[in-house]
Amino acid sequence: MNKKLVVVALSSVLGVSSAFAAGNAILNVEGEIQINGQTVIDNSGNFVGLEFAQQNQVTISDYYLSRDGVYTFVSDNGWKDVYTVSGNSESFVSYYADPQSGEYVIVAEGAWLDNGDGTYTTTWQDYPSDNVEYSSTIRETELTQPAASYQIGSLLVKAFESEVIDSSYSEEVGNTDVYTSEYAYGGKMASFTLEDGTQISDCLVGANAEIRCKEFGTVVYDDSYVLESFQPLTGAQVATQSTSTSAKRDRSATLKFFSKLKQK
Repeated sequence: MNKKLVVVALSSVLGVSSAFAAGNAILNVEGEIQINGQTVIDNSGNFVGLEFAQQNQVTISDYYLSRDGVYTFVSDNGWKDVYTVSGNSESFVSYYADPQSGEYVIVAEGAWLDNGDGTYTTTWQDYPSDNVEYSSTIRETELTQPAASYQIGSLLVKAFESEVIDSSYSEEVGNTDVYTSEYAYGGKMASFTLEDGTQISDCLVGANAEIRCKEFGTVVYDDSYVLESFQPLTGAQVATQSTSTSAKRDRSATLKFFSKLKQK
């Protein structure tokens, strides 16, 4: 009989008889005790569940870092996005392949700057509609208690409040918004290989085919955007750390952010 079934059966019997045994019942198991195929108590009586948990626990912010360099993403529907990360700033340029010539044409560009005082400033411009540069300064505050560690296979939700400090759209100044960021990664990958052959180690796999790697951030998102190449900036060998795991420096969130701005 399956050991798990034996444990359940014995537990049921002892549970019923415990009222008559006055708490003196003994459960003897020969062999391992497992949960979902994972040993939690070995055949020597040692609890090993904690070791398993530690092996699957990561510091989530490590996967929201971005080494200084140029990240080029391509999609299967003609888009190419290039991000340049340098210190506390990031620039973004979006291209679309012209259906006739096949050449990439710039359609939007923007920048993100950490001001060092709890605020960040974004600038953006789309083409060819108006060729006017817009800007916005936002103060972002985490509402949930900071949680650095993350257990793979679990759901971590963080809540943030953003306040518009300054904006090209004067009517938006003073506006506040509360939003959440969800972290749900169910597996690990030893490595991920870019289109140019570069291999990145230690990656997490999440919903919607999202993959992000330690000290690189997102390498696949939205089911279609894939990091094609990474070129480090001259002299940039150390990862640049974001002040939080909120996502203004996250590649996928940055794209969505600028997409909303372009729709204004």
